[in-house]
Formats: sequence, C-alpha cells, structure tokens
Amino acid sequence: MSCDGYRYGDTFVRPMDKVLMKPGRWLNDVCVSFGMEYFQLEDEELMKQCERVYFMTPSSVQLVLCLPSDDLRQVLLLPNGVDAGKEQRKEFIFIPINDGLLSMKANAGTHWALLVYNICKGTAVLFDSIPSDKMQTLANTVAQSLHSTFVEEGDEGRAVASCAVNCSPEYVRQQNSCDCGVYVIEAMRHLLLSQQLDNPDTWEHMTPTFIKGMRNKWFVLMDRDVTVTNSATSATEKQSNNL
Repeated sequence: MSCDGYRYGDTFVRPMDKVLMKPGRWLNDVCVSFGMEYFQLEDEELMKQCERVYFMTPSSVQLVLCLPSDDLRQVLLLPNGVDAGKEQRKEFIFIPINDGLLSMKANAGTHWALLVYNICKGTAVLFDSIPSDKMQTLANTVAQSLHSTFVEEGDEGRAVASCAVNCSPEYVRQQNSCDCGVYVIEAMRHLLLSQQLDNPDTWEHMTPTFIKGMRNKWFVLMDRDVTVTNSATSATEKQSNNL
C-alpha cells in the first residue's frame, strides 16, 4: 500500500483507515463505505441483489438532513438510480448512521446502526446492536426526510405522511463498545443474502465470534494497493460536473 492510500470505487482508503479494522477499534466512514463498495464491485454472490439497493454512504447521510426534498432528489437520489416516480429502479435504501450525525464536532460519533428504507412501501427498519432513544430519534429524522421526498403530490400540494421507524427486536446485540460498525457491514451482507432486504428470518449466525472473524477478513480485504473503480464515472460525479 502506498503511503497515500488507494481508491476503491468512490472511496479513498488511507493506511490509517485500514488499521481501524483491527480488534478494539471503532470504524470510521471510510471503513463502512469500503464494505458497501465491496458488495457492489467484487462480491459475485451479492452483485445481483445489490441492483435493488441504493447504498447511501455515511458522508451522504448529512445531505438528507440538510437539503429540501426537491434538492435531495436532484442532487443525490435521481443521479444514483433512485427515481421517486413509479418506475424507480431501486427498491431499498441502506443507510448507515452514527450518533454523531447532528454534532458540529469532527469524529463525534460513538455508535453505528443500519437504517433500511423500503421505497415501495414507505416503511423503515432500524437494525441497532445497542438500541438507544438517541439513535431511534435520529433514525426517525432521517427516515422522515427521505419519506417526504417519495410522497407523491396530491391535488392540494404535497401531503407528507409520517414514517415511523421500527427497531428490529430480533436483531443481535453486541457484547462490547467497538464492533458496531462491523455489525452494520455484516447486517447489510445478511440482508442481501437473505433476499428479504428489511425482514430476514434469523440473525443467529452473528455471534461475537463470527464478528471477530469478519473483522479479520475485512482487514485483509482492505490491505491492498490496487485501485478498483466502477466501469463508468459515478452518477454522483457526473451530476456534480454538470452543476
């Protein structure tokens, strides 16, 4: 690996990011984004299922809270194949969120969870390995912002129905304070494998031993010095270049 790092899809990985995959470390945005990119670029078992999902990177989640619905659709959703109309190409949005999202301080987060928004049904499920009122409130805010973007305009203007987030009671609970990011990445993998992208049958395999093993595997996957890119310029890049 070069001293500067390498580009993996739309994610730039630095040596300091890879180190965070070692045991006892809290994963940052880059680590979580790497997992999302890997599923789409190299995991042949999951690539087909990935076509049903828009993977919202952690760095993009802030836009959901900051942009008005119309701007959010034009800047983030439509360029990435998420059409708010009836012919949408994507069915789900996977949203990794951390509890420092609303903070003005850098690296303020201490916990990750996965929010899954079902575009067709207008529902959302939170997979949180350490449930808390703070994360539930944050998930509700993100889901409602997304939901208002997909609600069709009626004769009397935009009628925004509420979108309550259900916290999955069957989801596993972590046994330490640092593995939440790995749980988020592996939750995405399991949802894709199960083909039930917001309601899998079981989470029994996600034991602490399993998560420890996956940490090691992700560390090996990130320990490379090869640039892996999408076959074409990303839709977000294209949109930015046209602004």
